[in-house]
Amino acid sequence: MANIIENSKSIVITGAWNTAILTPDWFKREFPKILEQKPTDTQVSLFDGALKFTINNILFEPKRNLFRLTALDNSLDTIKSMVTVCSNTIEKLPHTPLKAVGHNVTYSLETNEDFVLFDNNKLEEYKELYSEVTENDLVSSEYQHTIAFEDFYLNIYYITDFKERNISYNFHYDGDKPDSLKDFINNFDENINYTQTLIAKLIRPI
Repeated sequence: MANIIENSKSIVITGAWNTAILTPDWFKREFPKILEQKPTDTQVSLFDGALKFTINNILFEPKRNLFRLTALDNSLDTIKSMVTVCSNTIEKLPHTPLKAVGHNVTYSLETNEDFVLFDNNKLEEYKELYSEVTENDLVSSEYQHTIAFEDFYLNIYYITDFKERNISYNFHYDGDKPDSLKDFINNFDENINYTQTLIAKLIRPI
């Protein structure tokens, strides 16, 4: 059965963030009961000065246009902490202009599995076509399907490099109201569980 790829569970909040605020010290001060460990692996981007750091097995990536948290393990405690920090950061910074929230997870298929909507014969045709047109090899392929739910979109990406096959899920919610964004963030675990139901229906043995 397809397995969740390590470090692929993340929450992304897009908006106009003040990265001068979103520092390791600020998060430690604002969430002392959740983030007990010292920040580690702090890095500074040479491109835009953005920080990247880890606290309690959560990777923090605050940037001017988005704030991303990634779970570095699959424990329930880490997921719960990540959701709480995301939701409460919005509450603690009420004047931040917000645009959207995304939930993300990626699965790696086993060697004996494939995507039910994927036509391997077509892929071989594409490889042959590109070889003729460019005299070079097609080394990867990606398909995207977008499903419209009542208040969000689910983007499903099928990606293959002809050695490995992955399925990525992105739950995308557009909105600028803090309360509605927080409600969606709090559905993270429910959405991840839903992807497991989809996986069972979207892959087949080969």
